[in-house]
Amino acid sequence: MMLLNLSCVLATLLAANAALALASVGYTSAGKPILHAPSGSLIRQSGQNLNVFAPDGSLLHVLKGGNEPATTLSRRFADSDFRSVEALAVVDGPATMESLTTTFTIPPVPKTFNSQLFFFGAGIGIDSNDSSITALVQAGLQYGGTPRQGGSFWSAAIVIQAGDGTLLSYGIPFGTAIVHPGDRLTVSIARDTDPTRVPPGDGYWYLVTFDHLDLAIPYTAEMFWEIPPSRAMIRLEELIIDDASEYPVGAVVFENVKVNTTAGFPAISWHANNNPALNVQVNVEQDGSENARIAIAFPESN
Repeated sequence: MMLLNLSCVLATLLAANAALALASVGYTSAGKPILHAPSGSLIRQSGQNLNVFAPDGSLLHVLKGGNEPATTLSRRFADSDFRSVEALAVVDGPATMESLTTTFTIPPVPKTFNSQLFFFGAGIGIDSNDSSITALVQAGLQYGGTPRQGGSFWSAAIVIQAGDGTLLSYGIPFGTAIVHPGDRLTVSIARDTDPTRVPPGDGYWYLVTFDHLDLAIPYTAEMFWEIPPSRAMIRLEELIIDDASEYPVGAVVFENVKVNTTAGFPAISWHANNNPALNVQVNVEQDGSENARIAIAFPESN
């Protein structure tokens, strides 16, 4: 009985230690890890590094500083397979960005599933001219799968791209946050000043949340920067798309895109950065910081 109890204790300790490490789900084409963090994790900038904390406050991982962008989601994908388009707006100081919010309708699933992978949504980040920390936090949709989540369906997703090329995805405590074509989803990345969650001191905390997700536990993430983020974007990233039938039909329209600051709604302009190598087109249909409208249009398939 004593040996059995001791074995149970050792197993418990090993499980606890394993829980303090982030799960690796693959590597980028540059050999950087793809890490999977539990929902509710906190990411805190510390100098040139990003510290990843569990919801209980324990340190899980340190993402080393650097200024090479993250590129792809698996070692089996070549650099040329990773492509992105975006609409970008920059908030000039001295006002601090308070929030980025938008609502969109889940598109139909692609006609063909051939192991392609999409991620698109809203994100904020620090201007590369201000810091070598170029982390970007995004909230939106994923189609396709990684070893930890996703598949041939749409699911809500939160992703952080670290400056050294590491990709950090946030998981759901009880599986995948599946959403269905026609559903409406609102994403928000908003400054968090709640003293019950945010420790005292200088810095800028942002809380990533979804509305209209039917989950027992909210799907959230916290991000801390030492300097305020100034970039807002609507962004799509894709991997290994070989045919137009592997895209959704039509377009995804991000409606009521709002960028708010400590001085109110600023005078900003959204700029579409399209990729000639992509069949996807980003269109700014309505500009500004209030009720902007940005569409990601997919190619027609036969």
